[in-house]
Amino acid sequence: MSSYTTISASNIPEILNSFESVQRSLVKIDEYACKDFRSTKQILDILKDLDIDQVLSDPARIKLSEIVSDLQYVDVLQQRLLHIKQTTDFLKGGLRAPSNHVVAYRPLVKLNLNQFQDAINLYLNTTDAVHTALTEISKNHRMLFLHIQEIKSLYRYNTEILREVANVREIYQLRLLKYQYSNSLATDDCIQQVKTVAKYYTMQQERVILDAFLKVEMQHGEGYDVNSDKEQISFF
Repeated sequence: MSSYTTISASNIPEILNSFESVQRSLVKIDEYACKDFRSTKQILDILKDLDIDQVLSDPARIKLSEIVSDLQYVDVLQQRLLHIKQTTDFLKGGLRAPSNHVVAYRPLVKLNLNQFQDAINLYLNTTDAVHTALTEISKNHRMLFLHIQEIKSLYRYNTEILREVANVREIYQLRLLKYQYSNSLATDDCIQQVKTVAKYYTMQQERVILDAFLKVEMQHGEGYDVNSDKEQISFF
């Protein structure tokens, strides 16, 4: 059985510093994503200025329509990063209040990491699809080919995003997940804290991650209805 370090007054400052580092990386990821989005928007504005009916074939127009619908990906990422920050703030608040221990510390940290990884994977997959589609359109239409270099340079900040993602994962896996409270199993406080954080995750995909996480992390794999008044749950 794995052993963990019990959270105490001596290591709380280190844990808080780790959370601060995570939040700084979340801010940077948001900033990089917005920069890339502005570049993508500029390319789409160029397309709007052209006579689309004359320039694009029917398949290309359909693909362009799909690209425009995918542009919500930045809003989705920002909302999910916000919810991760809210959970982090909740954990930090509990660590700073000795009388209000977050006994669900380790389960919530693990849930937050799962939400983060899923949000980033969705973002990277979507930007890759948008980039590929724009590249295909530009190669097959002479007027758009003039902008091929601009299109190729889209999402150049993904390298920086991946660097911050690696930093966040390392902090979670090596510094945050090694801690837990000694009395963190299946208490009423633990259940209530999970319910509090569950309310932050309002998006459909977040609820999918939440439900799957709770089913896996429960000892008996029975799932956990955050809206139920009859919770029976134990972690790890």
